[in-house]
Amino acid sequence: MKKLLIPVFSAVTLFGGGYKYLNHENQNILSIQKKLDIVNTQKLKNSWIKPVVASYTYTKGKTVKSIYYKISLSQPVFKSGGIYFAIKYADANGKFMKLSTSISQNSLIKRVYELVLNLKKLDIEIKKTKLGIKNSKFDIKRKKERFLSGDDDISFLNKAMLNKNNLDLKLEELKTTHKKLEKSFNNISPYSYHDIKLPTLQIVSKKEFFKKNLELKSSKANISKQNELKNMTISSYLPTVSLFGNYNYRKTKVLVSRDWQKDEFKNYGVMISMPISVNEGRDMEIRKLEALKAKLSYRQKQREIKNEYETIYENIKLLSAKERVTRDSLTLYSKLIRTTENAVKGGDKTRLDLKTALNSKRSLEYDLSILSYEKKLEILKLYEKMSDEI
Repeated sequence: MKKLLIPVFSAVTLFGGGYKYLNHENQNILSIQKKLDIVNTQKLKNSWIKPVVASYTYTKGKTVKSIYYKISLSQPVFKSGGIYFAIKYADANGKFMKLSTSISQNSLIKRVYELVLNLKKLDIEIKKTKLGIKNSKFDIKRKKERFLSGDDDISFLNKAMLNKNNLDLKLEELKTTHKKLEKSFNNISPYSYHDIKLPTLQIVSKKEFFKKNLELKSSKANISKQNELKNMTISSYLPTVSLFGNYNYRKTKVLVSRDWQKDEFKNYGVMISMPISVNEGRDMEIRKLEALKAKLSYRQKQREIKNEYETIYENIKLLSAKERVTRDSLTLYSKLIRTTENAVKGGDKTRLDLKTALNSKRSLEYDLSILSYEKKLEILKLYEKMSDEI
């Protein structure tokens, strides 16, 4: 048996180029999400810096009115590693969010290409079905002639007519499916699907699929995120050194008097604190379990990705085998057509027989195109999960 070989190529930049095919709403949503990721990360990195609190109070009674200003600050300068871990957590969480956004973007762009491939595949299936209808009409004509001449009973004619009816129904179903997919495509892209330039889709190696897999990267980033969160939780129950300061200014006036009494004072110093909580042990245990869960999820994701790649690879092998069989059938049909042409010249076959053979060959050529689109749809599943860097 001849061994089926599938070439393995390197991945090329794919989904970055497909971004332009999204409608403005989806592009803006993704753009805003990317900005949110950056701003949230920066905010989280600075979360250990406490705000300066300023207050102003004005009171007035029957005999006295007063004005009171206060500015205070309590800023941790040492949190037993908590500040360092807070910054590390912000970076890890930022990376995790960025990967999540990339996964969402790839999913949208993949949907654009997937719909285009399915629509173009349906175009071919519609053409193929129309050819089948033509051939079924030829068959009905032949069966009708044979029935009227007494060579066949009516069951052969009935089967031919039923076959045409089934093909007519299939054609209507294909047209309906095509319209539905066009509507889905119009939901996410302002272009006509005919105007979308499809990228060159070539299967990638398992090594490259693992190296650039966004879901695997996201799962790994979650491990770092959970580890830093665990370290933050541990440090939050350790001693904290803070600098504090207050500035107070008060003016008081008895209403019957013209003079204000002023009082101004300020203080500052160093404070050492350490929280004591009944939930300390539970908080520690939760963070440790979350970190362990993240590691196990990463291992599970590796297993899933391995099996996903192998499944897609096997599907592509099967489609390649079908292509090979279809090409062999095309070769046979080419010989059959030459034989039929000679038979028509000799009067042994009719022009109708030749048209049927030609249509059947054309139908097989459509099958090759359909199989090509099916292979691209399988490979597209790989590219969806991969980052764009070379």
